[in-house]
Amino acid sequence: MPLSKKIKIDNIFRLLLLLIILAAPLKFGLPFVENIPNFWPGSLDEWLIWSWPAEIFCLGVCVLTLLALPVLIKKKVPPAFAVCGLLIFVFAVPSVIGSVALTASLVQVIQFGAYFLVWWLVVSLLDDEKSHEILIDCILFSSVIIMGYAVYQYFSGFDATREILKNMDDQAFRGIIESKLGQKRVFSTFIYPNALAGYLLMIFPLCVVRLKITRSIKEKLFYISLTVLSVYVMALTQSRGGLIVLSVLIFLMLYFWVPERGRKYVWSLGCCGALFFVWAVAYSKINAGSWMARLDYWESGLNIVRDHLFTGTGPGTTGYVYPKYMLAGAEETKMLHNNFLQFLAEWGLVSFVGFLAFWGLLFQKTKAILRDHVSMACALGLTAFLIHSLVDFDLYVPGIAVLAFTFHGMILGRSHTTSIKIRTWQKFGICVILVLILAPAGLYLWQYAEADYKTYAAEKSIRAGELKQGLDFLEDAKKMKIPFTWHLLGRLHWQMGHWDRAEDAFKQGAKSATTYSEFDANLARGYFKLSSQSSEQNEHYLKLAIDHMKKAIKNFPVYALYHAELAALYQKSGLRNQAGEEALQALEYHKLSRNKNMKTTEILQQAGFRTGGEAL
Repeated sequence: MPLSKKIKIDNIFRLLLLLIILAAPLKFGLPFVENIPNFWPGSLDEWLIWSWPAEIFCLGVCVLTLLALPVLIKKKVPPAFAVCGLLIFVFAVPSVIGSVALTASLVQVIQFGAYFLVWWLVVSLLDDEKSHEILIDCILFSSVIIMGYAVYQYFSGFDATREILKNMDDQAFRGIIESKLGQKRVFSTFIYPNALAGYLLMIFPLCVVRLKITRSIKEKLFYISLTVLSVYVMALTQSRGGLIVLSVLIFLMLYFWVPERGRKYVWSLGCCGALFFVWAVAYSKINAGSWMARLDYWESGLNIVRDHLFTGTGPGTTGYVYPKYMLAGAEETKMLHNNFLQFLAEWGLVSFVGFLAFWGLLFQKTKAILRDHVSMACALGLTAFLIHSLVDFDLYVPGIAVLAFTFHGMILGRSHTTSIKIRTWQKFGICVILVLILAPAGLYLWQYAEADYKTYAAEKSIRAGELKQGLDFLEDAKKMKIPFTWHLLGRLHWQMGHWDRAEDAFKQGAKSATTYSEFDANLARGYFKLSSQSSEQNEHYLKLAIDHMKKAIKNFPVYALYHAELAALYQKSGLRNQAGEEALQALEYHKLSRNKNMKTTEILQQAGFRTGGEAL
């Protein structure tokens, strides 16, 4: 192949990679977790202004990698980091096999695989300083759009956001966003204000370094404006964790850039900042509720790790497992708000060691990083990402995680890391293996995306009263065995009076997510209803209802409503002592709950209980 043609092909792949990195924070700001509701844009306007499903990002990365394989395989790969990646994914296999929700785990593994593919593409394709400068220009260009939109949102964009929220089906999810709107917390393209803060923490060092090294007055003014804007938008997010990490970043910059004789003043400034933070926490100047909620999440996460140390619960399954370990009075969540703890809980110990090594080994190159301004900016951005990861879930938001893996790849590309020399037959073998992995992964993700879209469309149809259309969508989508699809299908069949089909859907759902309590709870409710309709099999259905409600409680022990329903079942079965115990338990958890479900007290009253739990 002529050299000019080869260079053109390489440039096409570079351009496609730059487009993916540019688009990631603009269009993929939602966490890609299977049990967090997706938003599929409908009209052209929605495609332009709203986040896209992350499946599109993962598919794009898979396709680009397959197309670029002949080029990639000729490049050298840093051995230590390649081994870390292999360690993570090889030991994820037993975690996926034993997962409590297989579909969620497969999707999460593909997502993290896409992150590592982006890292490989950056290391291999963007392997010179000119490419790195263009890449930073792309990142900063997207940051200008994101920060500009955040400012617009603060001053006049919240009303438009409220209109969009009216089309969202998940009430809890809507409640979270509406609470941010009420507090005027900006989130731009990221849905969650804290996620926007995590993104800005990675952009801030790039702005400061560009400001430091540029000679042009016009460019200095531009980067001063960009730096100030990033801090201003950070303040608009009202993210306490973000502001604290920003303070740490500024401290590190001053420490490395101030002459050695002035570093004692930097240390004094840092100590004063730390003392102020301790004072602010002690006197509740910083939102104590947010910190206390995280402490609850982390305690539950440690309990998950205790029971699933070596293989984890399965990638992407925290939302399904957390209720089983949730503390009484804690908030419900689908993320542990600590990337490291969540990774350990889901992927298991060995994969976690590989994950830590992947990031930790990079900082062995401190001398090379300090000599190069771009590497230092990337390293500071990564430091901010890793610190913020202790209190949030940035790793699960593609728009942020892609930036982290890109920075990692850029540092390696600029530090001239020792690489593996691969022979021709080894290259061929690696190509075959990658094709055999990426092609099925891409096909599976395509089918998953199709099923996810049909489930979303079914939910909209049901809400509009078009039950038959919703049923058709769900029947097509159920082949992918997504737990929420089974849940929606079961409820729809029940609503249409087809209990036998609803029962089958709930049972299939219970197999697809073994710790998701609502499947057993719905089965218990169905059998309870059948018991009142069939005098001959009354006891049989009541026993089934009690058994399934016990299973639901086992997977969500502190949910007051389940205890109230079990008390009602015991009461109807004549088991008054057990009924009284469950009623007292229900009232206790109801009082502690932050999101009280008033059905709890209604069910207890209908079953003949007073608020003290005593039978009437």
